[in-house]
Amino acid sequence: MTRKTRVSRRLRQQVAQRAGYCCGYCRTPERITGHRMTLAHIIPEAQGGQTVIENLWLACVACNEFKGVRWLWVQAGWWPPED
Repeated sequence: MTRKTRVSRRLRQQVAQRAGYCCGYCRTPERITGHRMTLAHIIPEAQGGQTVIENLWLACVACNEFKGVRWLWVQAGWWPPED
């Protein structure tokens, strides 16, 4: 199991500012979601992605949960759907 790297408050702030405080998937502003955005790795740590500003973006709760479910679908062979 890959150990998650702690993200400093400063790096989190830099990522949020760079993203305009919007979700990287759906572009919804944090102030509209009513929840604090989570940080998401573009290339997952489990696949060698680093915890650096170029590999991080914000994700709203809905998109982050869907991303997780979709990943399970990929692992189960259900995604992408066949035509």
